[in-house]
Amino acid sequence: IQNNPVQAEKYLARAGTIAVNATKLMFGSSQLAPNALSTQRRKGAKLKHPQLVNNPLIDTSSLRRAQTFVVRVMGRAPAEAPTTT
Repeated sequence: IQNNPVQAEKYLARAGTIAVNATKLMFGSSQLAPNALSTQRRKGAKLKHPQLVNNPLIDTSSLRRAQTFVVRVMGRAPAEAPTTT
């Protein structure tokens, strides 16, 4: 990797993509602790037919969509991370 910085950047970008995708999968996962009952009521009250809603970390999905990464190379401005869905 030290002798091939371009390839190293590609590997780091791939690792960043994998990490972002893994993070996005955790949103709404059953592996997360459930929302407090008060939060479930608040989220459910927004619905047409109020009910308890237990989807940790998901309200508008803006946090999930905001997950990204940056590969920083010393001496250069960071390149924009590729968009993943």
